[in-house]
Amino acid sequence: MDSSSSEFAHFLNIQYGISNTVPFSCVNNAAVSTLFLGDTPEGRKILIKRSLYGELCANEHVRGSELYLIDKRYFAEQLCYCDTPPFFFTAQAYMPGIRIIEAIKARCLTDEQKLILIEDLRNIFLALKKSNVVHRDIHYNNILIHNGHLLLVDFQIAVQKEGYQELDVYRNLLSLVNHRGYHLNCVAGWDDAHTLLGILRLIGSAPLYEKIYAEIEQEIAAHIGTDTIWYPLPTGSQLRKKYILARLKSLFALKKKKRRQYRFQAKIYDFLTRYADVPPHARQFPLHNEFEEFYSAK
Repeated sequence: MDSSSSEFAHFLNIQYGISNTVPFSCVNNAAVSTLFLGDTPEGRKILIKRSLYGELCANEHVRGSELYLIDKRYFAEQLCYCDTPPFFFTAQAYMPGIRIIEAIKARCLTDEQKLILIEDLRNIFLALKKSNVVHRDIHYNNILIHNGHLLLVDFQIAVQKEGYQELDVYRNLLSLVNHRGYHLNCVAGWDDAHTLLGILRLIGSAPLYEKIYAEIEQEIAAHIGTDTIWYPLPTGSQLRKKYILARLKSLFALKKKKRRQYRFQAKIYDFLTRYADVPPHARQFPLHNEFEEFYSAK
């Protein structure tokens, strides 16, 4: 471990009695958070997420706990968190698994196993529907298969759908768009049902469970738009200026990779100008889907 990680491990041991803390290799954005494994004083294995932002740690603990209380089968137990200096972190029960996308790509799932997964997906959908939580980050890396069942993780940027209030770290109108904008379905807003439907279609149908698949597909699709969180955006004129600046950067960037990044960023800003001056309650998913098509063709 580097010196910073060693200091963090020492802090966990002294303040929380957490021992054997080691870095954990997993898909995550190291610019925002890093993952560790450790042991509680009782010998329980835990996953520790260290973050740059204390608010995200507190938020993950609270929102994740709300879902865990509704259905313990599909969400990890949140154990503790720290949102004050010198270190920000959240700790939860360690539930090892593989990302659903890895299992699909490996073609290792039988139709019987897929039937279990689509039923799990429905139960996750029902738990989210019952709660006051919109996850806002459901994608192929945040749904794992643990002991043959689905597990939804990572509640850092989840919000309450009733009385939606943006996290302080994302108060800057474009910060959340820029941070999440390279994921599907979340450039101008997020709808958990819309993304869960994409996961369902990734798993796919089969003769064994074709009827129940159709029922779940219809049930989730009918909920799209009910719990949508639309992000506040700058005005159209502000976005147009950002579009022009990104286009200029794409023309003069020396590295090919940078030119591609700026061109893609310019397209995002161009797309968002059609949302900027539309009140959130008047926004519709058909336009939102247009970006999904654009992203897929990227």
